[in-house]
Amino acid sequence: ENEAVVAEVVAQAQAEGAETPDGVPAVEILKAPREIADQIKWRAGLRTWKVPGMSEIGVLYDTFDSIPEGRSLKSRTKSDYSKRGLLRSMFPPAPGRVKGLGLEECMRVLPQDQDTGAFFICLLRKNAPLPSDLENVAEGGPAETARVSGGGEEEKEGGGREGGKE
Repeated sequence: ENEAVVAEVVAQAQAEGAETPDGVPAVEILKAPREIADQIKWRAGLRTWKVPGMSEIGVLYDTFDSIPEGRSLKSRTKSDYSKRGLLRSMFPPAPGRVKGLGLEECMRVLPQDQDTGAFFICLLRKNAPLPSDLENVAEGGPAETARVSGGGEEEKEGGGREGGKE
């Protein structure tokens, strides 16, 4: 599910312990502005879902731990490994794993609701740099250093401006 990707992004940011000095999480899911939400028919993001087996037709798993043991491939860490081609991050977060995630703020636009294609909309705000961002800069990787100035414009490093009216 799309929500699995969003949940993993927010969970990794929380696992890194990044937050603003005021205690706001480094990455958070925002509620869509009323101007957008009122103009389209949408459904709230999922908080739970089942994951289909990769090779077994019709088999659905509720949790990563419900997958029968088989060949396991170790990945980057012991807790992040594959069982039968499925990763832990494909499943809904365990209750209490991610506090106040807000997956219900994601928007699912379904074709049968308004004669359109299907879309998934999620607004994320990055409130603080993540430790991995700082490691990337230390290693000489690309860094996006932008700070928001008044009037809905974003001032980029080097003095340029992007954005416009709010």
